[in-house]
Order: sequence, then structure tokens, then C-alpha cells
Amino acid sequence: MRARTLVVAKTGSEVWRASAELDDEGYPTITAETHASAIIAAKDLRIDAVVIDASLPELDPSVLCASIRSQCAPRLVPVLVIGPRDRVSHLDLGSVTSALVTPAHPKQLLNRVKSLLRTTIIEREIKLRAETFQERGVKLTLPGKEIYNAPFRILFCGEASPAFMGLSAALSSAGVEVTAAFTAYTAFDYLHEHDFDAVVLGASDSPKQAYGVVSGMRRNSRHFHVPALLLAEAGFEDTSEAFERDFDDIISAKSPLEDMRARVLELARDCRHKAALKTAFEGTKTSGLMDAGTGLFTKEVFATHLLRLVKSARTNEQPLSLVTMRLVETPAVARARASGALDRALPQIGQMMGRLLRTEDTAGRLSFDVFAMALPSTPLLPARLAADRVTSVIDCTAFENAQDEPFQVAFHIGVAELLPSETAEKFLARTVANMGRRAAV
Repeated sequence: MRARTLVVAKTGSEVWRASAELDDEGYPTITAETHASAIIAAKDLRIDAVVIDASLPELDPSVLCASIRSQCAPRLVPVLVIGPRDRVSHLDLGSVTSALVTPAHPKQLLNRVKSLLRTTIIEREIKLRAETFQERGVKLTLPGKEIYNAPFRILFCGEASPAFMGLSAALSSAGVEVTAAFTAYTAFDYLHEHDFDAVVLGASDSPKQAYGVVSGMRRNSRHFHVPALLLAEAGFEDTSEAFERDFDDIISAKSPLEDMRARVLELARDCRHKAALKTAFEGTKTSGLMDAGTGLFTKEVFATHLLRLVKSARTNEQPLSLVTMRLVETPAVARARASGALDRALPQIGQMMGRLLRTEDTAGRLSFDVFAMALPSTPLLPARLAADRVTSVIDCTAFENAQDEPFQVAFHIGVAELLPSETAEKFLARTVANMGRRAAV
């Protein structure tokens, strides 16, 4: 079931037209034109995200957001407000999730909604982990407003155009640290040496250099999630291509400086928030509750956490899938087991598994050579694809065996999606019982 978005906008408006991209990409939308109709939709239907057109004079986005969240409680529903700067700049990010200054490109709206949905899943998971760890006497530090205390750091790459000089001054006046790099080589030097909350790429004559920089960023795991904004001069028309090349926003050099600054800071805040969530997840690895060899959840902690995942899936009306993997006892594996090489290989396998999963996924070691992965908000087919992706990478890896040739491993895998009214114990048992086929390589 794909996420459903409630779009509060007048039929035919800019936001309404942009939201058509969600439907085109398989994310169904429901349109409401008034406060009352939006509340009815939130009450009667499962809503996963909300987009509010702040240009509607009769709507108060903060009040509407609070009303919708009250109807959806206890489910956490992200709210994106789109409108002129004077209608969104005053909004408290405690009341709305994110704000976007118009104009909004359809692809930009799609990407922003998808990002908010993913972030919501990650936030839900870290809160569940904090509860699981707290139960065992370990406190996880969750990110709060203190993550925004340090100045935002913005990298600019391009010519020192009047638009850049104006934007740089506007950002600096808000306490932002701006670093300028006038060549792509210098920009990548800065990116490798420092962490930035956003990157602004100038395209005064040609976007070629900007396209090259963003392409390099998206191929680098460290910089992949850093938002990139294109500062476009008058006459730039390739907006669709820019978004296809993974830019997060396009800033017109003709825009008021306050609007330009607002667009940069919104994405910088989002980046800082995601980085803080990642740091919180990293804290689970040093909690003392993980399997010493692999860094994965132990059998006991995984079972406890699975109880919460099942409850959360039902509360939030989201799918939950489970994958279990048991080593295939081939002659090569038997020899490695006898020589002790398997003892050294299995921790490597567990570590590989942890790196191949998404942030919000939970991996555990159930026994010496049996592993499990819980995939929230994931139906059966994508879970099977995820299992095959993980096992295919491991299957292709050669592990050292001092007394024999390097050996490879394969797994029997079981995949299942949570059934209505199914307990966590039966869910895990059914998945284990499905371990009858070898993963596709």
C-alpha cells in the first residue's frame, strides 16, 4: 500500500497542479479545499502525509495542522506547508514539519513528500529503539532543538555573481557560515574536509559545472544526502532537467533575498535533523546491548524490539516484513566451520548486513549462523527484493580460510509480511518456517 497524501488546496491552483506528480508516481492523493473537508478526510481515511497550500487566505496552516494531527493521533503524520514567504516564514516547525516557499516544481514537491515520509519512519524507529533500550537500562539520546544551536554551514560553488553576493550577505546576516569555492575541484576539497548543511551551486552562464558537482555528490555516500540548490540566473529554463539530476531546489536570481535565504535554510534544517537522527542510530551500536561480533541486535533484544515493531505497524496502519537467513551447509562451509574460519567470517557477514540495510531497518543475530531483518513500512515484495540484494552481495564475497581455498557462503531465506492479528512470536516462527529456498544471486 503506497503512502496517501492529503492535499489541502483549491482545484486548479499551483499546489494542486504540482501535486499531480504524486499521483503520477504512484502516491495517491486526496484533495480537500476547506478546513472542514480536510478534517473529515483525516478522520475517515488513512492519511500518511499532508500538503497545505498556505496561499489560501481562509486557512490558518498551524491550526489546520494541529487539527489534522489530532484526528490522526497516535500516528505521526508529516505536514508540508507551501506558500509565499510572508505566509510560511512565521510558522513554528514544532507545529508543521516543513515549509516550502513558492514557486514549487512538481518534482520538487514529490521529492519533498517522499523525504518527509522516510524521515517520519526513521523518527518512529529511533523512538521505538529508545523504548527497547530503556527497558534494559540503557538511555539513548534523541535529537532535540539543540541540534540547531551551532551555525548552519553552507558551501557555494560558482562565479561570484551579484546574486551570490547578495545571498551570501543575507545568509551571513542570519548567522550562517558561508564558504565559497569558485571551482569544482575546490568545492570537493571543502566537501571532503568539512561537513556542510547545504550546497548552493551557481549557474550564471552554463549549469554544466553545477551538474558535475551534484553528480559527484550523489555518487559519494558521505555527501549523498546533503541538499543541493541551483542558483539560476534569468532565462534558465531547464528546471525539469535540474530536478532529474537530483537537485533539491532551484533558486531564481530574481527572487527577493529573503525568499532565497528561506529556501536555503529550510533544506539546511532538514539536513541537520537527518544527520542528528543518524547520530542517534549510531549510538545504538555502542549501547552494550548488541552482539559483540556483528554489531547486530542479540536474539533477546531483537525479540523484544519486534514486539514494539508489530504494535507500531498496527497503530500506524503500515506494513511490516521480516526476513530470516540461515547459512547453507555446503562442503566449503563445513570445512570452514571445522578450521575455525567460519567463526571469523560470520561477524564480517553480520557487519555487511548492517551496512546494506536502511537506517530504519533492524537486523539481529538469532543464533550462530541465523540472522533476521525487520523492515518497517515495507510490504512483502520489496522485502523479498531487499533480502535478495543483501544475500547476493554476501554470496559474491570470498572469505579467507587459512587451511583451504577462500570460500563463499549462501543462505536459505524466509520472507513474510505481518498478518492481521498475528503475534510477534508467530510472525517470527512463520518467517523461520519459510526458510526453504536459496537466495537468488
